[in-house]
Amino acid sequence: METGIYLETKAVSSGNFVFDQFQKATGFRHAYLVYRKADGSTEVIRGGLGRHVTVETGKSMEDSADGYDAGEEPGSRPSQKLDIPPEQWEQSWKTMKGRAEEMRDLEIPYANDVLEGDVDKTSNTIVRGALDSIKYPAEKALPKGEKMDDVPGFEDDHKELVEEIKVIKADREADREAARNSRSPLEGEIGGTPAETPTKPTPDSGDEQSGVTPDATNTPGAKAFMAEVMKDDDPIDSILQKRPETWTSDEAKQVMYTRSGLPDGDPRVAEIMKLEDAHYKQAYGDGPMAVDDTGKPVDVEPAPAIPSKPVAARDADGTPMKESVARAAKKMVQLAAKDAEKDGPGVVVDKGAHAPVVKQLQGGLNMMSKFAKTPVAGGAESRLKLDGVMGPKTRHSMRDTLSKDGFGRFDEALSLGQFRDFAERSRAGGSGINLGKEIEGSFANLFRAPKLGGPKIESSVLQETLNRFGSERPNYTPLKVDGDIGPKTSDTFDLFNKSLGPDKLTGGLGKMFGFFG
Repeated sequence: METGIYLETKAVSSGNFVFDQFQKATGFRHAYLVYRKADGSTEVIRGGLGRHVTVETGKSMEDSADGYDAGEEPGSRPSQKLDIPPEQWEQSWKTMKGRAEEMRDLEIPYANDVLEGDVDKTSNTIVRGALDSIKYPAEKALPKGEKMDDVPGFEDDHKELVEEIKVIKADREADREAARNSRSPLEGEIGGTPAETPTKPTPDSGDEQSGVTPDATNTPGAKAFMAEVMKDDDPIDSILQKRPETWTSDEAKQVMYTRSGLPDGDPRVAEIMKLEDAHYKQAYGDGPMAVDDTGKPVDVEPAPAIPSKPVAARDADGTPMKESVARAAKKMVQLAAKDAEKDGPGVVVDKGAHAPVVKQLQGGLNMMSKFAKTPVAGGAESRLKLDGVMGPKTRHSMRDTLSKDGFGRFDEALSLGQFRDFAERSRAGGSGINLGKEIEGSFANLFRAPKLGGPKIESSVLQETLNRFGSERPNYTPLKVDGDIGPKTSDTFDLFNKSLGPDKLTGGLGKMFGFFG
């Protein structure tokens, strides 16, 4: 092919069953940029799939994740040479590469087509951002026959997204800086946080996804339940939810005292010691102890200075923890209200009506602890009792999940718990149960707003999960993985639900979704 800068596209193939099923159903394309140089070498700018959108720059086409497969060669994929004068190629590429690396540093959370009007954040976001950096029209860059709608993340203007993420990162850095530089006396209780006014409300898709009116959260019962979720228990928990480098000396001491008081064999000991280690390494480093000429240890000033003023805890997404917990409480209220509407419109949801949703969350958090590569705090000892009570242990486990993995992991745990609860009811002979509606009701909100329609990825994942279990049995006839829940899929589900049980069946489903790492 001629020298120059090209945009090429290909079908998405990630090795992830859920993602590849989504691509197969939608026909979505993955775009990347390749610079074909006069000396015959190539260089690629691309994004990739991950918890955050990954970014790759500087690699040749041969070494890139988008390298050609057997039987492919330059020109075999849809390709469009960018209309840039040759004398501007080097500078244009340098500018685009710089923008891609800047977007990598923003750690953009991966999200594709969840809600109508949302900005998609995918691998194609990186390519669009690179083109925007040189003011090259996105629609002009696409190969002939390709449409903007077929390249998710490419059609959106990402300026507001980038600015929003910059604000979040600036808030994080401001927390660090305030903590490092403050020399004022400690305010409030140890482990407390200064009052803060959110700069921007956290986007909440709960109303859109739940199908119930916002008034559901304004009833006395809902308010009482939300207050129960928001309740603070042990002050040590709010410290452990913070980044260790932001701890004050008093907070570090309180953590140490708490850890030293735990019984031998408590799984929390090792986890807390890791956090303590991170705190002191940040302040003092991990080199040899400083001594004087006589070999006597000498005091060393921490660098950076250990903060003296506590800062606000944030979840893994950078959202203030109080906002994240409130968002989680609101979602549970809405699910309880939606369930109550089955008894007719206008049903008042009292505080006790939230118990089934709490039980579902408990079941989902237990699954995350049992199957995830990085379990929730406490390991096997943290298994929650499925009693529907929002007590201290459930609150701790929920907040620990938000702190370490963000709201997305909470959402996954709640969805797993919903489906596990359905499987339990179905196994017990519950009447009026519709497998198709239950699988969609449990998981569809993770992929799209149900009322918008679209490919039922969750149904295809269920069928593939059942086939994986069936492959271990002789004479099993695999289900057709088409996302259509018919009698054969329902019968197969009933068979494995009875023989394996709700926990193992739902755990297998979670593994297929990729929830456990």
